[in-house]
Amino acid sequence: MTGQTGDFHASVLRADDLLALTFDCFNLRLDRPRGQPPRLSRVTAGQPAFVVVGLAPQHVAERFMIDRFGRTPSLMANRSRLAFRVTDDVDSLPFSLEALLDWAPHRLSVTANAAARLPGAERPGPAEPAPTQTAIELPYRLVLSPDAGAGWAHAVDAVVHDIAGQLEVAELWHTRLGVRQDGRVDESRMPAVRAVWARNLFEPPSDTLGSPLDDAIRSSIVMLSSDFTQTITRLGPGLPQGEEIPYDPPPLHATHLVLSALGGWTDIRGEWDFPAPPGAGEFPLDQVVEIWPSSSFIGWRHIVAQGRDQYVRVVQRGFLYPLGHRAVLESVFERKLVPGTETEFLWQTVLKIAVREPVRDYGQFSASHANNAKLPLRRARIENMVTPNLEGQPEASFIPKFQGEPFRFHVVGEDWEGQRIDLQMPLVFVTEEDARQIPVLLDTFRGPLVEYRESDSLRTVDLGGQAVALAPHPPAPLATSLPVQRFTFTHQDTLGLATPFLPYIQQAEVRVPSIDRLVGAHAPLPPTQVELLDPEQTAGQVFARLLPTSSPLDLNLPAERAGGLVRPNLSIQGLSRSLGAVPGGLDQLLAGRKLDPAVLFSQALGNATLLGGIMLKDVIGEIGDLTQLPGLTHTEGPNGIDVTFEWKPPLKEAGPLKLEPGAALTLRTNLHLPVGSGAKPRLTVDGLLTRFALDFAGIARVGIDSLRFHAEDGKKLDVDPRGMRLELRNELSFLNALASILPANGFSDPPALRVTPEGVTADYSIGVPSAGIGIFSLENVAVSAGIVLPFVNRPTAMRLAFSDRAHPFLVTVSAIGGAGFFALEVDTGGIRRIEGSIEIGANLTVDLGIVAANVHVMAGFYFGFRKGPPGGKDEIDFSAYLRIGGAVEVLGIAGISIEIYLTMTYAPQHRPRPAIGGRAAVVVAVHLLMFTKSMTLTTERWFDVPALDPSFEDLTDADDWETYCRAFA
Repeated sequence: MTGQTGDFHASVLRADDLLALTFDCFNLRLDRPRGQPPRLSRVTAGQPAFVVVGLAPQHVAERFMIDRFGRTPSLMANRSRLAFRVTDDVDSLPFSLEALLDWAPHRLSVTANAAARLPGAERPGPAEPAPTQTAIELPYRLVLSPDAGAGWAHAVDAVVHDIAGQLEVAELWHTRLGVRQDGRVDESRMPAVRAVWARNLFEPPSDTLGSPLDDAIRSSIVMLSSDFTQTITRLGPGLPQGEEIPYDPPPLHATHLVLSALGGWTDIRGEWDFPAPPGAGEFPLDQVVEIWPSSSFIGWRHIVAQGRDQYVRVVQRGFLYPLGHRAVLESVFERKLVPGTETEFLWQTVLKIAVREPVRDYGQFSASHANNAKLPLRRARIENMVTPNLEGQPEASFIPKFQGEPFRFHVVGEDWEGQRIDLQMPLVFVTEEDARQIPVLLDTFRGPLVEYRESDSLRTVDLGGQAVALAPHPPAPLATSLPVQRFTFTHQDTLGLATPFLPYIQQAEVRVPSIDRLVGAHAPLPPTQVELLDPEQTAGQVFARLLPTSSPLDLNLPAERAGGLVRPNLSIQGLSRSLGAVPGGLDQLLAGRKLDPAVLFSQALGNATLLGGIMLKDVIGEIGDLTQLPGLTHTEGPNGIDVTFEWKPPLKEAGPLKLEPGAALTLRTNLHLPVGSGAKPRLTVDGLLTRFALDFAGIARVGIDSLRFHAEDGKKLDVDPRGMRLELRNELSFLNALASILPANGFSDPPALRVTPEGVTADYSIGVPSAGIGIFSLENVAVSAGIVLPFVNRPTAMRLAFSDRAHPFLVTVSAIGGAGFFALEVDTGGIRRIEGSIEIGANLTVDLGIVAANVHVMAGFYFGFRKGPPGGKDEIDFSAYLRIGGAVEVLGIAGISIEIYLTMTYAPQHRPRPAIGGRAAVVVAVHLLMFTKSMTLTTERWFDVPALDPSFEDLTDADDWETYCRAFA
């Protein structure tokens, strides 16, 4: 405060009772008339005159302690003053101590904003008191002033008390505030007291002492208790332009105010808990609303004894971020002795948050909340109405801490379907001023809001797998409910609302039980990080989308749980309210563009297969309809839980798969989990592929009208191919006549069916009865076929056989007969094995009684091809033989026979290189009566097959070359 010396200055110091005052007289001078007592005379007639009484500093501010004690910094307040305006009709005053201490006749000079009530049309605001105006700095930096009707009562002489007749004690001189009335002071009543000014009121905060009151609180006290320039705005019916009425600040309430040379005594308080103003979008239409001046500071009580703080209570209004519940922060500071010592300190004894708005219903803010769909917490109730005593030394907004950790509020919420959600979550206490400038505060490098944003442990809340409905208006109860592991909170600025922010979920960590249950994993998949979306605004009603940083959510579905025909290793990218778990690309699809299957399968595309070995990426056509997307749904009903995977993808020809008109693929898996502890889950799997054909390396083609796969717990696995048509092509077309024997429905109820973890094998065989007509006979004819549908990444395979090596078919026409077999194994990658053999021969016997003769000729060949392992060589076998023989027998006593046997074999495994070889044998046998003698002559030769064709040098010698050259000389 500015100090100014008047026209006359005097000071008084009395040791008996420590009376220490200064007197500055304005428009008064000291006159000493001869022979008369000195007087203070008005300098300029008609001008106001003032006597300003100066007092010692009335307050010492000191830093408060929390959990330790030591040296305490302190600062002394400025000097205070009481200014009195001399009555205008008084021209002079006696210059004596009694007259200088007689203040009752004079009116207290105060600032305009110290008025007891609204001063008419004048609406003064805070202003620094002039040198001729009263200014009491109590507490530190806060300037108080009673209204002009106040008076001060005190003793003129020292008051001495006799103690037991032995000791005289002088009472400390002091002056007491009261109400001036009829020339005296009524101490039983108190005038209005206001905080009219604060040092550094309109300057940046500079108080770093750490006392209970800071510059912001002192400024709020001044504005709320003495700023008449503020208005109350009334809005509502009949007030289209609004109405402003003057704000009559409620004064402070002081039980007493005493000033002395050793400091002041007071118990003063202020309450400004005005109604919180509604936001721009929250005004009721049927009633008048008053908007009062507001501040986060709403309550203050200060007890001072002899210039030292004894008790300070500060109440600030704010919000609990990010949920937005209204709350107040109560801080209490008390002077106490340090245990075991005679030392006293100012301690912070209470730091508590009281919740004033226990329940918040976010549904009422839907129109103002751009991220409304991202807040599954539709209603939140805070159970901790008052926190325990918190730790720390907050200056404004702060993160409440208890026992060294952020205090976790118990919040009970409700989701979109009214399910209870229990959360234990840290919250930030944000003052009302800070709440209106959150974007600015978040741009700084420090502060509680920045700490909350940067700390996963603060903004991420563990839900422990509670089921939460994540989207509104589900098609069936609990259709959008998922076990949630964690919610990560953030906020949206809503400056048009009374609470200038609203919470929403930045990301959620969820599990998808439908995938866990359908895949059949022993341990659930790790939680997946998703971003919540508005299903009303997204393609396919997607309410959750996987974040790029999330672990992949791949549906690596075993083929036996996906219809047997396909291993659809789908990469799930979103969760749809209507379709369940879906891949990405819905935005592209609903924009009218075709969806590339590469987007559908993402990273897992290369492993997805059809019938084991056909790459799914090659046969799935462009998706142009939502019904062609795979869907994974999870529904809960009174009878249990149903998890259903269903997919009807479009097809295109690729590799061995050939499509016929009407070709379609349908996959459906349903897992039913009934209620009851003893109930057993039931799995039903269906797959259907219609109107297609498999081309086996151009050699064979199998057309199939329908291939159905059905499996159900506790029942026989049913693989039902219908309408099979086998067509052998190219070099094997000559066998089509035999292939036509196979019936089209031969595999519908096969006599041989084997199911293994690697696939299903179905075999069918048909035998042709033996027949003989005249000189013709046909025996041992059997036709068999088999098909292998793999679950693993192996190609589909087929085997076709006419008889077999152990049981060849036999054909006889008179004396000429033959035998043979043929077998073919192919898969979608080509031929795996071919083998067959043909034998033919003739036999002629003549018996003339005395002489009998026989001649026979037999010839045949065997061929075989086996595809080698990956990286290995194929195996080829070929061999042929010729057998000629004859015998003559005379009377059964003597005879001779001869047989010639020739064989030729191709041996690709011959070392060091493939070779062609042969063996010849001649056997001659003679028998006479009991005597038999035979002789065998054999020979064998092998010829290497050259690795390369012969060179020109191998075919031409030097003489031939010279002759050739001379011909052109």
